[in-house]
Amino acid sequence: MRLLLLFTYGVTLETWVRKGLLEREKRIYEELLASGHVEEIFWLTYGSEDRTFAKELDKRIKVVPKPSIFKGKLCTFLYSLLMPLVRARHFKEADVIKTNQMKGSWTGVLASFLYGKPLYVRTGYTWSIFSRKMGKKSFLEKISPFIEWLAYRFARRASVTSVADRTYVIKKYGISESKVKWIPNYVDTSIFKPLRSDRYPDRIVFVGRMTYQKNLFSLFDALSGTPYSLDLFGTGELEDELRNYALEIGAR
Repeated sequence: MRLLLLFTYGVTLETWVRKGLLEREKRIYEELLASGHVEEIFWLTYGSEDRTFAKELDKRIKVVPKPSIFKGKLCTFLYSLLMPLVRARHFKEADVIKTNQMKGSWTGVLASFLYGKPLYVRTGYTWSIFSRKMGKKSFLEKISPFIEWLAYRFARRASVTSVADRTYVIKKYGISESKVKWIPNYVDTSIFKPLRSDRYPDRIVFVGRMTYQKNLFSLFDALSGTPYSLDLFGTGELEDELRNYALEIGAR
């Protein structure tokens, strides 16, 4: 089987490398190749120079970058609409089309319609809920509920990473329960596992991005007034805000 992965709209392979995500993200696809169920994978990205990172991948993972003529935000959006035609050979060769997030899923919908390929819609969070909570008002974010409705209608299968998201999309968009699976984000337990150590019995560690999706303010609230301290490893747009909030509530 050949699998085609659509990167999140606007996201490049260079972004994955720069943010330290590549090792974790590629592991899923390396496991699929090792299983023998998938023989080749196409990664369709939004970076014009992304092939330069192909040396860090299994040779059976083919990086298909955005053509350099599509420069700027408007042309990038145009490419997301034309991708099924510009990269027609890859879509025709693929047996399954998969999204990495909801943002950009319209490309998969168009390709599925044009070539009759099954579409698997995978999301790590519910875009419309996140946009509403964050008060984001771009055109795409305003129409995110429609994009979600369209993607779930065309999807052969879909998966979300939380039970709450599964319940929401089934109820909101009237999708069959059998169509939407709950598949949590994976943890490599060969690396992240309990250690036989009592050096720091009163400390908790968080490793990840400092963003609203991670719900770190609630974690700070839970630890406030307790004897436990929290060590955070990562970066993100909330770093300064989290530092100030920790001082404000007395979390350590």
